[in-house]
Parts: sequence; structure tokens; C-alpha cells
Amino acid sequence: MQQEKIVIFGKHAAVAAIKNPERNILSIFIAREKKAVYLPLLERSRLPNISFCENTEITKICGRDALHQGIAVITEKLSQPELRNVLKSIRKRSLIMILDGITDPFNVGNILRSSKAFGVDAIVVKERHSPSETSVIAKAASGALESIPVCTIANLTNAIKILQENGYFCYALDGGASSKLTEIGFPDKVAFILGSEGKGVSHLLKNRCDQTLSIPMYTDKNFDSINVSNAAAIAMFQFCSSE
Repeated sequence: MQQEKIVIFGKHAAVAAIKNPERNILSIFIAREKKAVYLPLLERSRLPNISFCENTEITKICGRDALHQGIAVITEKLSQPELRNVLKSIRKRSLIMILDGITDPFNVGNILRSSKAFGVDAIVVKERHSPSETSVIAKAASGALESIPVCTIANLTNAIKILQENGYFCYALDGGASSKLTEIGFPDKVAFILGSEGKGVSHLLKNRCDQTLSIPMYTDKNFDSINVSNAAAIAMFQFCSSE
């Protein structure tokens, strides 16, 4: 069955998509004035149906407000792997991120970008109430969408169960938790669960997790909310620095 098509634009996102052998690239558009920038980056890459055009043509493809940097790729969406299959190839030390009801594509893209930086093995989202692969997510992820598996599952409770059966310790991040992220000695296999900025992690998932943690605030102790993508990056860093 043919996958849905999307447009991926921006230097890092588009170049990474073209270089990803799992991508079915349909068309590539590069502004004539940017040929000298992109062709060296794409050396030895697949370049099907490549067109050199005016910058205004790429703006028409991507949308007037898109920061496309003179390149756009029309491609099929990536297939989404099963969580159990991803876990089969996981190394001994591993980090998984579970996103509960996070729908803002900029937040999802930024979490993907941080995941690439900190070596996250996979991101898990619900089949419903989660954004599918979009141009905005790809641009915000800055190429990380091509290398971080995004697993969809009908029920996040089942995802936690699968992870626990495979030796993962699951932590829900919640501003009201008494235990602090900075006070934990992490095991080798960890999953962090993050909720939307409005509702947070659901009570059902918090009850299923091994522990609930908060990120300490160092100025106003009554201020317990930061952007979810920033919270994700802090949690990733804390896990990596505990190695």
C-alpha cells in the first residue's frame, strides 16, 4: 500500500531525508542559486527527479511562511516500526521516550532533535491523539526524524508493560512529584513518559510507571512548568550524565 506523501524542506531535514535509504523520494527541488550549497552535500546520494528552479517555485511548494532554505523534497512518509521489533536490536544501555498526548508538532520535532543528540533509541506515541509525520515536525527535528524510530501503539499502558517486561524502569515526569530527577541513580534501561503541557501524564500511566519524578526549579519554587520539549531534553541529559 502506498504511503501518504509529505513535503520536507530546510537544509538539515531535506538533506537527511534524501540520504535516508528507507525513504521513497519522489521529487527534489533545489533553488538554482543554492546548487553550489546542496550538490556537494548530496554527493553519492540518490537524486531521483531532481529539478533546479527559482526560489519562488520552492516557496509555492512549501508554503509562503516556510523557511525552506532553497530546498524541498516530496517523499512518502516513513513506515513506523513495532516497539517489540525495535527492542530486539537495543544495546545494553538504552533510553526510550514515551509521549502522552503531546500534539504540538514543534514540540514533537524538538524532542526528536534532542533525542538524536542524546542517543535515544526510540520514541513511542499513541496511534490516536498524536501528530503524524508532517513537514513541521521534520523541519523542527532538523534531520533527526530520519534516524530515530517513532513507534505507534494503540495503548500506552501496553507500551509501558512491554518495556518493563524487557527490563526498562519507567519514570513519569510530573511537576508535583516529590522525588527529583536530579536525585535518581538510573538503571541501564530507562523510559521517560512525558505528558502534554495542559494535562500532563495521565493518572493511568503514572500508576503504571515505576516512579514519578519532577524537575527541580532553582528560582521560584512555586513555578513548576517548563516547555515539554525542554523537560524532555533535561531528562535525557540527566540519564546520559549518570552513566
